[in-house]
Amino acid sequence: MSSKAVYQMSWFGWRHLVNACKVTANLIGSLAALGEHEQITGLISDMIMANMLPVSTSRLVESPEFCDLLAFLEPAYKTPCRQTMTTRLDTMAAKQRCELQNELQSDSTAVSVTTDI
Repeated sequence: MSSKAVYQMSWFGWRHLVNACKVTANLIGSLAALGEHEQITGLISDMIMANMLPVSTSRLVESPEFCDLLAFLEPAYKTPCRQTMTTRLDTMAAKQRCELQNELQSDSTAVSVTTDI
């Protein structure tokens, strides 16, 4: 092999290695962003549930002001659509309902219910 051929092969191998590292770094960055996105969406859902806001509050994610706030705080975050947020809230409510039913069935001998009118 000529020295030129060896140089071209080693250059190709080097470029391939550099490109592979770039792809890996981008993938790791994407996975981190995905985890962060999921965490932010979860925190928004938790805020709605913890404050017992109505499900119609899931429209909050479509509010231009809310989107502007999130874009300022985390420019890479893409707000979920209202339907996604409603589905997430329904899933969280069902999970909480099951946990409450299990707790009432296992530990309780009496239950007292009060309401405000």
